[in-house]
Amino acid sequence: EVDGRRISWRPLDSPSLAQTKLFLVNKLRGELVTRADPLGRPTLERRLRKMGLPKGLCFVGRLDFMSEGLILATNDGQLARTLEHPSSAFQRKYRVRVHGALPEWKLAAMERGMTVDSVKYKPMRVHVEKGAKGGTTANSWLQISCREGKNRQIRKVCSSLGLQVSRLVRTNFGPFGLAGLAAGDAEAVSPSRLLRLLAMSRKFRP
Repeated sequence: EVDGRRISWRPLDSPSLAQTKLFLVNKLRGELVTRADPLGRPTLERRLRKMGLPKGLCFVGRLDFMSEGLILATNDGQLARTLEHPSSAFQRKYRVRVHGALPEWKLAAMERGMTVDSVKYKPMRVHVEKGAKGGTTANSWLQISCREGKNRQIRKVCSSLGLQVSRLVRTNFGPFGLAGLAAGDAEAVSPSRLLRLLAMSRKFRP
């Protein structure tokens, strides 16, 4: 029970609640979020197994090879699908370093939502750190929030606006953040926090 409410969590293809594990992982730049790579490049799966995490984890909120930051990993495939499903509407937050001019119209375009190469991207909230708005072409840090996770969407949107992404770090996914988690580290989510997450999940409300 959570706050006096009974949570039903026994789908047939999932482990029991007692066996369900969820980990917060701070992905390194230069590793693939996959279980194997035919080219032999570093993979997150291989590194986590060396750290002693369970085999065969499902990753939530994939990041590309050169991106870094927060990824969730779980042994429960149903939980992973629920957390990633658009209906869950979990907010993703990123810090993004870009090179290029930042006039107001570019920021407004991102906040309206854009279509790039026939793919429609929903509005994103954008904040420019250190007052870099205007015509400068120096490197600037953006804080970007969105509620969808399409393939390389931030890189594609920025590129279409003439902004070159040189670093991309996810700092938050839903109620979870990177605070206190060093680069490359992983930590297990406590059972009580996991229960609260399940209670938040629309699909598993009683």
